[in-house]
Amino acid sequence: MGKYTQGEWSDHYAKLAPVSSVAVWSKQGDMVRRVALCGIHEGIDLDEAEANGRLIAAAPDLLEAAKAFDDAVDSASEAGHYINDPRLRAAVRLAREAIEKAEGV
Repeated sequence: MGKYTQGEWSDHYAKLAPVSSVAVWSKQGDMVRRVALCGIHEGIDLDEAEANGRLIAAAPDLLEAAKAFDDAVDSASEAGHYINDPRLRAAVRLAREAIEKAEGV
């Protein structure tokens, strides 16, 4: 996986008219960097751009949660606790696919 921009990610848009995009920022210490820009165009309105920005801003936290879930399942399996519930097996598969997608595997 390529190293992604570290720090706390947040979405923000300038409240100046006309708003044309929602930016996702990373803040680490005093350094603030733009990570992504969600444009308002081709049928994407401000509400959708804001939702896209929130989803992108949550990506590092979601990746961390998926990895923690995967590690917990691995630890349980190593301790002899096996996954019998098909919904849990499906959730593990989805988490692992998301991790691979995020890491470019």
